[in-house]
Amino acid sequence: MKRLKFSYHILILIPIIIIAFFIINSLTSKSSKDPQIDYLIGMSHPNLSEEWQILVNEQMKNEAEKIDNLSVIFTNAGSSTYKQVKDINMLMDYGIDLLIITVNDANVLGPLLSEINKKIPVIVLDRDVSNYDFTLYIGPDYYSLGKKAGERVVSLLGKNGGKVIEVRGPIEEPSVVELSHGFDYIINQHPNINILTSISSEWLTSQTEERMNKLLKKIYDFDIVFAHNNAMALGAYYASKTQDLDIKLIGVSGLMSNKYRSYLEEGILDTTFLCPIGGKEAIDYAIDILNGENDIPRKIILNTIPITKENMTGIESEPIKRESIKLGYIDSYTSDSFNLETTYTAFEKESIELLYRNINSNLSIKQQHVEQLEAIKNLIDNDVDMIAISPVVSSGWDEVLTIANKKNIPIILLNNMVNSKENLWTTYVGSDYYDQGKLAASYLVNNVYNMKNDIVIAEIRGHSKSASTIQRTEGFNQVINGYSRINVKYRVDTDLSFEEAYKQMTRILDDDKVNVVFTHEEDISYGALKAIKDYGLTIGKDIIMVTTCNSVDTSMNNRDISCLVQSYPVTQSQLIKVVRDYMNGISPKKVINKDKLVIENK
Repeated sequence: MKRLKFSYHILILIPIIIIAFFIINSLTSKSSKDPQIDYLIGMSHPNLSEEWQILVNEQMKNEAEKIDNLSVIFTNAGSSTYKQVKDINMLMDYGIDLLIITVNDANVLGPLLSEINKKIPVIVLDRDVSNYDFTLYIGPDYYSLGKKAGERVVSLLGKNGGKVIEVRGPIEEPSVVELSHGFDYIINQHPNINILTSISSEWLTSQTEERMNKLLKKIYDFDIVFAHNNAMALGAYYASKTQDLDIKLIGVSGLMSNKYRSYLEEGILDTTFLCPIGGKEAIDYAIDILNGENDIPRKIILNTIPITKENMTGIESEPIKRESIKLGYIDSYTSDSFNLETTYTAFEKESIELLYRNINSNLSIKQQHVEQLEAIKNLIDNDVDMIAISPVVSSGWDEVLTIANKKNIPIILLNNMVNSKENLWTTYVGSDYYDQGKLAASYLVNNVYNMKNDIVIAEIRGHSKSASTIQRTEGFNQVINGYSRINVKYRVDTDLSFEEAYKQMTRILDDDKVNVVFTHEEDISYGALKAIKDYGLTIGKDIIMVTTCNSVDTSMNNRDISCLVQSYPVTQSQLIKVVRDYMNGISPKKVINKDKLVIENK
């Protein structure tokens, strides 16, 4: 009897053991027969029922299968933040070497990721957690995407304007907030366009259709729906058809599938913004990080392309691979340690033929700009394959960039953006000025807002049309908007000189007493500091200063500045990596941001 009982339990255990084996095996992208595993990566999905996450999962598995010494464990939180926290802790218990995550709730998971990042590298995919520590972010620039969607709405509605409904993802997600802010920024500039309402959904078609049906009982006169993904756009479409409404739909997708091509062809979707999902890039950069590669950026912003019926053919064609390349490199500043011979050798090792042009930095900014324009034209005449340049100004590039574009010559922008259409340049490597502005404002909200008096700010900027000036101000405004006791009373532009900043700061102090100064660059900060001290005021007590600058300058780290946001300069190896990726047929990233250094002197 005992023998029979023992056999019975064995029979019960056998299927359980088999099932457990398959579950454990399915968690990894490698089978147990694979060679010795050197690296173990954990990927935490927020919800694998979302189309976007399914695509990420498939892409990451495909890339991981190509690497013999790598294993990846995948988890699915099922839209539960509590479950995702448990998943992350479980992955850490497994001894993973690196964590990749798309967060379900950035506000809850951000502090946890900051702690994990002290132990192992963390790659954040798709949904940014800018206010917390991580190793690398890969995904779209949602604020920029929202602006592009707004511009498309403006184009579709024309001079007569119209009415719009926005269908958002979960409102607590920072990416959703950024997307809406960018969209609102453009729409608010057009009084004849009215956003009637916004509804939130969980990224799903069925849920959106249900909520739109309820909304259509109250609102039925509108022209366009902008949905934060294609699945929700389809939900809005099905609901509108029940009311026989003729509207235009704009969505966002991570893949141009045949299904979405047919929707564009049939006019169900007017536009979809194609956002690469980043799974391949996540694996590629994870290996670079684990192999100890230098110059890992903080953010990789993937290119977002508007797709319509007219331009969808061939939109996802693979870039051509090249054995060698001729690169034109226009430099406007060389340090004392710069060695031209060493530079040529470094590029030559990568099969990059370098045509180097240096612009005299002692010339006026206007003259340097003229010299740069002539240098680009000269390089185009020399049949280069690619051009890298550090623009000294942001405006006045359209004509020469259009010439390069017509000859299919990619343009790499270093350190400074240009105010030209994004299709005229290929990649930007440098600072995230928008994020700099947000960080400076966040310091005020978190550390200064509780003071007795209202916060009265003087913002002293650089050139008014400079991309860095515009983006820092936009980021700063986004954070402080909604705080009734924070007021930017003065916003003045300068020529970036110490003297002009000193003059403007003195004028402001003569006119009114501010208690916070936000400066944009090093010389502006020095000029403002000197003016405040000469006025007899105490920095940090009478006036608090927050500043951003475009390089790491140890002399800027003094106790007078309460918060300093600095950026590391672009390195030669970074530029080589961008060119090498292009040679290898890897799709170019639209923006690659270097790490930042935030110094707080509380």
